[in-house]
Amino acid sequence: MKDTEAFTNALAKTLYALRTEKGLSMEELAVKAGITRPAISMYESGDRNPSVHVLYRISNALGLKTSKLIAMVEAVETKN
Repeated sequence: MKDTEAFTNALAKTLYALRTEKGLSMEELAVKAGITRPAISMYESGDRNPSVHVLYRISNALGLKTSKLIAMVEAVETKN
């Protein structure tokens, strides 16, 4: 359970950092990814984890391969 929580927190931090780094609002990222703004909010707050399909859409909307996004999340996770 602790590992899952650590990954969720790292994913939340990484998604927020990437979105703000690219100058996107939650709404803009949601539109680009084809999901809702409340979903982005829940992922960034760590209240919910995206499915693999949604993670793929988000990573594409951010201009990244899904594997790169996961590697970035894992790097954040190991720092904490």
